[in-house]
Amino acid sequence: MDTEHQSPYSLINNAEDEPKSNGIGTNLPKQSIRAARPLRSLKSNVDFTELGRSELELKANLYYHISNPIKRWKTDRSPPASLVLEVAKTICIVTQAVYFLSSSTNYQSYVVKNTQILFTCSLLTQCDASQNTRYYAYSIADMQQILNTSSVKFYSISSTSIPGYDPVKTANGSIQPIQVILTQYAKAQINPSNDSYIIDTTYRTISFQLDPQYDIIEQFNNKSEDSGFVRFIKMDLMMNLRNVEIVSSSVVQSYSITILVHFQGLGGGMVEYFLDSSRKCTSPGRNSTLTIPDGYSSVLIAHTVLDAIVIIVCGVSLLAVLIGEQNSYKLAKAMGAFYKNQLSIDLSWKERLPIFSRGHIFNILGDLVTIIGTIIKINLDYDPCLLTPSASTQTSMTRILLGIGILLQAAVILRFISYFQQFNAIYRVLSIALPRLGKYIICALILFLAFMVCGWLVMSPFHYKFTSFGESFHALYTMMHGDDLYSSYQGITASDDAEAYTFSQFFFTIFLMLFIYAMLNLMISLIMESYEESQMENIALKNEVRRFVYSGPLTGQGIALKDVTAVTKYVEPSIILRRARDSTK
Repeated sequence: MDTEHQSPYSLINNAEDEPKSNGIGTNLPKQSIRAARPLRSLKSNVDFTELGRSELELKANLYYHISNPIKRWKTDRSPPASLVLEVAKTICIVTQAVYFLSSSTNYQSYVVKNTQILFTCSLLTQCDASQNTRYYAYSIADMQQILNTSSVKFYSISSTSIPGYDPVKTANGSIQPIQVILTQYAKAQINPSNDSYIIDTTYRTISFQLDPQYDIIEQFNNKSEDSGFVRFIKMDLMMNLRNVEIVSSSVVQSYSITILVHFQGLGGGMVEYFLDSSRKCTSPGRNSTLTIPDGYSSVLIAHTVLDAIVIIVCGVSLLAVLIGEQNSYKLAKAMGAFYKNQLSIDLSWKERLPIFSRGHIFNILGDLVTIIGTIIKINLDYDPCLLTPSASTQTSMTRILLGIGILLQAAVILRFISYFQQFNAIYRVLSIALPRLGKYIICALILFLAFMVCGWLVMSPFHYKFTSFGESFHALYTMMHGDDLYSSYQGITASDDAEAYTFSQFFFTIFLMLFIYAMLNLMISLIMESYEESQMENIALKNEVRRFVYSGPLTGQGIALKDVTAVTKYVEPSIILRRARDSTK
């Protein structure tokens, strides 16, 4: 029979009928050794129950299933479709990310940040874009100056700001006044000279407007009846603006903007204040016109087509992975049935897990986040209002999802590159080291959190790097890598608090000794140990699945793959059959 026209599985069946020596099959004819084609993936016409009865067919399907695309192509000339698909997907999502960064959709994030700085610098007495936008007032004069300055700057913002901002007008064409919402105690009289006071702690909230035609401070004192800020608890200044924003040469949007300047009494004679703003998209005016240049619609359509291609490619990749995992499940059940029925061994699912590809986790997660991020991006591309809070949140989510998708895709590509023996060092070492590093990180994290909470508790009133839980984390994490050590030691002095200063010196020294000299070196040693182990690893004995695939005959009708294919690895059957004898005993 012409072997070139036989079905893949007929070669295996014919090979089993050939004469064998010593029950292993070393005297098979030469053409049977070319039977690498039967090592194709599970076909729809082959049920897993049938595979559970045939040792050779089960080994052949398992071998083909756990082999990488490069090995299949070398032995079987089977096209590496999965590799080509992943390369095409990588090109598509990277191109999509580059175009997104240059699109008007991504532009809005910079606008929102910059307008917040613009309002802070235009309406408040202080402006520092590089620092936190929270400021403090320490006297009555400071409060009066802030009120007066904010009012004057607001009413003149249309002539001082560069973009098209203008205060909202009333029906008669005048500027809508600043709204003041003041919360204070109902009554408070304090006389520190004789330690006497009269306080009614009932909260009282009043709302009034500041008319620009009259003195701002005088209006505030008359309405609040508290010129000395004795009863002051908190206050909001609300200002309304309109804005026409030229997003790009083809996109012009109109917004109403509400600005709130928050004042909060902190006690100890301090008042904290900061500015916040929100946007609401509005329809353009009655006389508004927009001239769209030629070619804009074609650019938007091109972006949409690219997004559609990304969704299709990721969908095909996701479908292929799910089909592969379905075949993995069938093969795992067939292997369990074979062990139970033919060898009288109960094979646990944990021992069959190597049939399922761990790398497919990166495929599934990467495809899902990329598809979701692309759908949100398409919605944003056609959103007429890009500078609203909801659009800002969606844009941030799009960037995060597409960024995570690229990282996960890089892990997938790294797995494919590891199929070449010259480039698989990182993947092999990480596959061994990650379980150990995970346990190490859990233990180290407990100790790190203890130091973080301790530093936050002791030094938060004095050290600027430990003012919050997050700041404590950043301070200790950077110190762990040897960054900014001197300023950390000098962040608290003996004049601040002698006990806290002494504690901080011991605290930082012990932390550095533990995490730089001990913990980091221990992590490096774990990675080095994993590298040495990866060099000595015998892949044929790595797990139960591979021991079965490369094993010699386990049943009377069994054959080793080494005897009928180009497979070179071999595992003694006694290694597996020993389990059957032990279970019988």
